[in-house]
Amino acid sequence: MKVRIEDQRIVYRLNETERDLLQENKSVSVKLSIGGEDIAYVLLLDKECKSLNYSYSKGIFTLHFPSAYLDRWESEKIGFEEKVDDLYLVVEKDLKRSKKR
Repeated sequence: MKVRIEDQRIVYRLNETERDLLQENKSVSVKLSIGGEDIAYVLLLDKECKSLNYSYSKGIFTLHFPSAYLDRWESEKIGFEEKVDDLYLVVEKDLKRSKKR
C-alpha cells in the first residue's frame, strides 16, 4: 500500500493483492519511523460504517473502509473519495501501467 499526504488529503493506493487481503477481512498497513517514534497508516475493512471514515490514536491513523465498497471496487474507475471533517479521505486503485512495445 502506498500512502500520499498533501494538504488536507490522505490517499491510500492499493494493489490487487492488498485489495484481496481486505476481502479476507485483514487490514493493510504501512509504518513510518521518525526519530524513534512510529506512525502507522492502516486501512481496515469496516462492516459497520456506511462511508469512509477515520480514527487516530497513539500514532495510528486508521482509515475505515466500508465493506459495501468492495462490491463496487471493479465498477469504480479510480477509487473512492469523501470529505470527513477537514480531511479528504481517498482510496485508489493502483492501476497497472501498460508497457510500451
